[in-house]
Order: sequence, then C-alpha cells, then structure tokens
Amino acid sequence: MLCFVLFVSNRVLVVQVIKGIPNAKAIQLDITNHESLSSCIAQVDVVISLLPPSCHGIIAKTCIELKKHLVTASYVDDSLLKLDQDAKSAGIAILGEMGLDPGIVNGIDDLGECGNNSTQGHEIDRFH
Repeated sequence: MLCFVLFVSNRVLVVQVIKGIPNAKAIQLDITNHESLSSCIAQVDVVISLLPPSCHGIIAKTCIELKKHLVTASYVDDSLLKLDQDAKSAGIAILGEMGLDPGIVNGIDDLGECGNNSTQGHEIDRFH
C-alpha cells in the first residue's frame, strides 16, 4: 500500500520528485472524474495536494468520503472551512496553511527547473 499520494499539475515534475522513492509511481489523473479520483485515494493513507486551492474542495470531499487525511500547501479557503465538521466526523485531518507555501511549492518548482538542466549535462539525484 502507498503511504501517500502527491497531486501536482506537472507530471514531468512528479517523475523527478519520486525518482528513487520505493513504491512511488506517477500517474495522470482527472480529479473531476470521481471514480478515478476515488480509486487513487482509496489506495493511500494520506493525500498531499500541491494543486491550486480551487481543486482542494473536490479532493477534500473524496478524502472525507474515504476517510483519508489531506495535507495541502495552500491557504485554507472557504471550500475547506465548510468541510471542517464533515472531516471531524469522518475522523480525518485536513491540514493546510502550515507555512509550507510558498516554500514547498517553490522548492518543487525549482526541482522542475533544475530537472530541465539534465539536457545540459546536469542531473539531480535528490532535492532537500
């Protein structure tokens, strides 16, 4: 079983981020397809979303339905605040606005930019 799923909008970037991590895989997924989203989330314990805040409501509702924790790097907006009681009732945590944004997002973006340098003879092993 995967421990977590990381949602980002750049698949090439995900491939770089998960390189060398056991049991990690990159997939392309339409989060508006509830069946596909549910199938993906059902396989993990924790969902990490680096998608834009406008996507978190969809992901959070599915996490609540499947009783899976959700971590986002974005500010908590009204769509997530409205789900607070539902999350508590499901026994899950929805964590956002933890001082990771813009830090973690910029770091992931930097990795993508650095990864593009591989064509110039550079290769990134790890990103800390």
